[in-house]
Amino acid sequence: MTAHLDAAQLIAFKLFDPRQGTMTVEYLLNRAEELKSSFGNATAGQVEEVIKIARRQVASLHDPLKKIRAKRNRVLAHVDPSMVSSPEKLAKQVELTFSDLNIGFRVRWTNPK
Repeated sequence: MTAHLDAAQLIAFKLFDPRQGTMTVEYLLNRAEELKSSFGNATAGQVEEVIKIARRQVASLHDPLKKIRAKRNRVLAHVDPSMVSSPEKLAKQVELTFSDLNIGFRVRWTNPK
């Protein structure tokens, strides 16, 4: 169970990484916007609508993403000094649950029509 939670966290960290130059949901939306006339099964207007919906959905993930980024920044990408001095306290501060992660993974990334 722990391995699945760890894997889900790593995927979430990557999908929503705020650093420039990373392959994220935001990057893919930007590329789709640039190439909106290149999709064979949708018009440029349909692609724009899907992108608009997806951006709203990503914005709705603000609170879960704060928790995900806190854990990434304090435990995985950087080692917070409190990991040594107060590991229990840090664990509580950056706790992520399956419910937290499911919010991001449960978003429908397709046009809901």
